[in-house]
Amino acid sequence: AAGAPRRRVARFSEAPAPPAMATVSFSHVHMYVDSLRELEDYKKLEAKLNTFVDSSHAVLETTSSRVGADVVGGRAAWLELASAHGDPCTGVVDPAAWTGQMQDVVEQMLVALGWRITGSGQTAETRSLVVTSKAESGVKFVITAHGKQTMQELGDALPAKRQKTAGDAPDHFDVRHLERFAQHQASRQGIAVLGFSVAKGGLDNIYQKYKTLHPKLLASDEPRQYPGAKILEVYAYYKGEKGTSEADHGTLLRFIESDAGADFWVLPGLKRTAAPFDT
Repeated sequence: AAGAPRRRVARFSEAPAPPAMATVSFSHVHMYVDSLRELEDYKKLEAKLNTFVDSSHAVLETTSSRVGADVVGGRAAWLELASAHGDPCTGVVDPAAWTGQMQDVVEQMLVALGWRITGSGQTAETRSLVVTSKAESGVKFVITAHGKQTMQELGDALPAKRQKTAGDAPDHFDVRHLERFAQHQASRQGIAVLGFSVAKGGLDNIYQKYKTLHPKLLASDEPRQYPGAKILEVYAYYKGEKGTSEADHGTLLRFIESDAGADFWVLPGLKRTAAPFDT
């Protein structure tokens, strides 16, 4: 009707679908966060969690007289482990004072989901961890933080044309990507990239489709080459009308074509790390 308000279309409906001709499967989620602890600290927490589960079946399992865990008994068993394991990552915490805000994302995945850190990597300015479940084919979470600055601090910095970090560090772990994401996402932590595995020979097809149909969404002039892999990154959304407006420089889609036996875990620059899961 005349004068009726225009209905706003959700931005996610404007993202172009990956070309149908390529064989694509979901690979990983890449998050940017405020900070990450040293890998050794998280591994100490993992060891404590594994010991807790292995030694506390009686309080964790349902019995004929109780449905679910014995929370009081479980709390006591956890506190007893401090003498041997300390309180890595969590510190001494009163459950009544716990809040869901400002928590360490990795710590929460280890404790709440029972997932473990299965890979890690570091550049001159950023640190990255891979957190996964026991399932080898499950979704991987790659989590990256700046070594010194929070996302708020990166977002508050004046936009500048930063040069790519010198050395052999992969582009996808360069600090300028954290700055870009922060400056387009209100300086918040969040999911910055959705990653997809592409069958052999498929990545060039995807690149050509984007170059022809959505050139404004290309994040680089051409796919990046690494030992054992090549990667194409594209912006996920337009700022407005699809095909005519500029790209929204927030979230990325990442397509990775890997060689069989490639010497990395999930992404170039990441190596596997031992990760015993609880039983």
